[in-house]
Amino acid sequence: MWAALDCPSGFALWSPLEGTTVVLGQLTATIRGAVQAGDKCVAMGWPLQVEGRKRFAGSAVFSEKGELIALARAIWIEVPASAFKESA
Repeated sequence: MWAALDCPSGFALWSPLEGTTVVLGQLTATIRGAVQAGDKCVAMGWPLQVEGRKRFAGSAVFSEKGELIALARAIWIEVPASAFKESA
């Protein structure tokens, strides 16, 4: 469930700005139900706000019937892509 909440919030904030990326700083969630392997669900994410290098997003998972299963708020931090390159 955590991955289903994490990824959509990141994709909601992603932009093809060259030279930058985002890393997850914090994910806070409320999980109201459970799913089983093979259950059909809908995961979605949306941007909330930007404060300097911090980007905030929401995400949710719904059952096939539209019932809310989980809801989350994420804080992502913008960092230069060069921070992930190996040193020579």
